[in-house]
Amino acid sequence: MSATTHRVLHADVALLPVTDADEEVFLLYTALAGKPDCQGSHGLGSVNSRSDRLSIEIDDDLTIELAQNTSALRSRKGDTGSVLWRASVTLARLLRSPNVPILNQATIQNGTILELGAGTGILATALYSRSAQYIATDLVELVPLIQKNLNLNDCPSTVVATAIDWTVLHSLQSTKRDAVFPVPPGLTVVLAVDTLYNPSLVPPFVSTLEHYTSSGACALVVCELRAQEVIQEFLEQWVTSERFQIYRIEESIIELPFVAWVAWRVPQLAASIQS
Repeated sequence: MSATTHRVLHADVALLPVTDADEEVFLLYTALAGKPDCQGSHGLGSVNSRSDRLSIEIDDDLTIELAQNTSALRSRKGDTGSVLWRASVTLARLLRSPNVPILNQATIQNGTILELGAGTGILATALYSRSAQYIATDLVELVPLIQKNLNLNDCPSTVVATAIDWTVLHSLQSTKRDAVFPVPPGLTVVLAVDTLYNPSLVPPFVSTLEHYTSSGACALVVCELRAQEVIQEFLEQWVTSERFQIYRIEESIIELPFVAWVAWRVPQLAASIQS
C-alpha cells in the first residue's frame, strides 16, 4: 500500500498519541469533570427515543428524514441501534463542515468508508458523497431500518446496508475471517460512532477493528463519554493489543463530552503520516 492511501486525515488535524489506557481515561474524565454542563444533563445520549420519525438538520444544505424503531429499543434487550444518538449527529456535522476539516477529501473521495454499528444509518445518508462507496453495517435485525432510511433520503446505489456481527467474527480463527467477512477493496476508513456501551462487546469490537484495518485503512472511533468502565475496558484492550498506533483528535476539533480516536495497524505505521 502506498503512503498516499494512508493520508486520510486533513493536515490541520492535531493529534495526541495514546499509549497508556489509564492515563487516557484519567485525562478524559478529569477534563469532563471540569465541565459541569457536560455532566449527565442529556440522559443516555439518544436524540429523541419517543418518536418514530425525526427530521435532523445537519447543515444549511442537508436535512435528513430519519425513521427510528422506538419499540425495539424498549422491547429488545441491548438494541440501542434502533434510535439516533447525539454523537452521530455531532460527527455528521463536523465531517460535512468546511470550517473544521477532519478527513482529507482528496484521499477518501476515491475510496470506501465502512461503518460499524451504523444503527439508523444517519451517517451514511450524510456522508456518502464524500467517498466512492459507503457501506453501513450493523446486526442483521437493523439492516432493514438502515435501508429504509437510505431510501427515505434517496441515497444512490453506492451506499449499501449489510450485516456484520462482531461476535461471529470474533469467534472465528483469524485465518478464516476473510472468507466470511471479506475486506472491501479500496477500504480507506473504518468508522464507529457511539458503539461502546456493553463491556461484553469490547473484545468482539476490537477484533472487528483489527480485521477491517488489516489492509491499511484508518480507524475513526467516536463516542460520547458516559460509563467510564466501558471506555477503560475498550482502551485497555485496544492499546494492549499492540496492533495499532492510536491517537486522540484534540478537543479544539471535537469537544467534550465527545471524543474521537484515530488509529492505524502497526505494520502500516511508516505510511500513516498525515498529508
